[in-house]
Amino acid sequence: MQVTTIGLDLANNVFQVHGVDGQGKVIVTRQLRRGQLIEFFKRLPPCLVGMEACGIAHHKERLGGISKQGNRYLRRLYIVGAMAVIGHARAHPQKQRWVRKLLAKKPAKVVAVALANKMARIAWALLANGGTYRAPALAAAA
Repeated sequence: MQVTTIGLDLANNVFQVHGVDGQGKVIVTRQLRRGQLIEFFKRLPPCLVGMEACGIAHHKERLGGISKQGNRYLRRLYIVGAMAVIGHARAHPQKQRWVRKLLAKKPAKVVAVALANKMARIAWALLANGGTYRAPALAAAA
């Protein structure tokens, strides 16, 4: 049996790793220290890895903005990605119309937080339920 998906709970020093095979059967459940993490992943075949930003994310409502809980680096990545989407929406007004509508009403940083929150929810839904992301235009055409 081969691990196909890894769930990784990010923390300061100890990481919780949960791996399943293609049928969803648990193959590995371990706690790893920061220094053990790279060696652990070197021994695995290529697989899907989902990272959890905070240990209580399953139990807390995460709508309405990005909280200060969880991994600061991951939050920054979502905001940087959201700012890139905003820049693309400004350069190509025919695309990302809903972002342009938000920008007409709200400051760019507020829109970036809303967009980052949306991206985090989409990523979590894909990791939790499986599947592949399809852009809204592609999903509507399918």
